[in-house]
Amino acid sequence: MTTTIRSKYLFVIGAHYSTEKNTYLNSHLRLTPNTIIMHPQYNTNTKVNDIALVELSQSIDLMDKSVGFICLPMPTLRYPKAFPPDRADAVAIGWGRVREDSFGRASNVLLQVELPVQSPYIRPSDCADQIYDPEKQFCAG
Repeated sequence: MTTTIRSKYLFVIGAHYSTEKNTYLNSHLRLTPNTIIMHPQYNTNTKVNDIALVELSQSIDLMDKSVGFICLPMPTLRYPKAFPPDRADAVAIGWGRVREDSFGRASNVLLQVELPVQSPYIRPSDCADQIYDPEKQFCAG
């Protein structure tokens, strides 16, 4: 279990950010975390298990309309071998790089894109060469 330095992180909850105005467009919370616990099997090379558990410094009103939820499947749920199915619509959300080259900087704005899933078994691609754990990773784009 890896705990990161919490003082270098800030979480903005319920905000919509305008890059043109360089400001938040609505009311929001700015919270620092008490604790950030990285997945114990996170691999910095492959990015497998790139997820963390965050304990915030204060409670959040879950009834606030600007706060949304993410639904995670039950750990006992068993998916078919080819999940997600080929050509299914997938949504990627994150602050990742917006360019493929190594000079592409990570976005300072949370981005979202819809992509079709590409089965490496049906249509081999460059992406399939980067899949280290097909139980946890899949190709899209």
